[in-house]
Amino acid sequence: MSAAASKEIVNKRGKVSSPVWQFFRYYKSDRSQTNVVCKLCKTVVPAKTGKTTNLMYNLSHAHPLEHSRIQPTTSVAATPHQQQTTMERYSASVPYDKESKRYKDITEAVAYHIAKDMLPLSTVEKPGYKKLIHVLDPRYVLPGRKYFSKTAIPKLYVMCKESVQQKILSAKYFATTSDLWSSRTSEPYIS
Repeated sequence: MSAAASKEIVNKRGKVSSPVWQFFRYYKSDRSQTNVVCKLCKTVVPAKTGKTTNLMYNLSHAHPLEHSRIQPTTSVAATPHQQQTTMERYSASVPYDKESKRYKDITEAVAYHIAKDMLPLSTVEKPGYKKLIHVLDPRYVLPGRKYFSKTAIPKLYVMCKESVQQKILSAKYFATTSDLWSSRTSEPYIS
């Protein structure tokens, strides 16, 4: 066999399932197809078992651009399809217990959002807001406006008040400013 014929490259025999094979071939003289040749840099990569790990390594280090082009395809194919068990499906549809940490965290975040952004309490009863919350976490059941007005917002007020009191107590000095003014109808105000 001539030197030119031994350097001729051929496709892998059998089925090719990975996109990485578009960059690799075999020398025609390698009948057992154990040493793969990179089409781009002509590097010989050992792949005795036919696995693509060494091929991906060569591609990622020697040809990162080509590697990035096939990476999304291979990562999707590499992740096995997992089925949910009946218990997982059931637990994913059961609403959070009102005493659970997750329920309390979300409720507190919604109350903070309403107070900080000065939104009307009716926000929690609007269909668009309910859908947003459901999409973000289907297990969370949004309390009504009455809960936020009687419990959640007053709780935030108490927490904020205590925080300010602690800061005042720990301060060496502090200053306050007030302003006395009258409205057009001569109503007195202090701010």
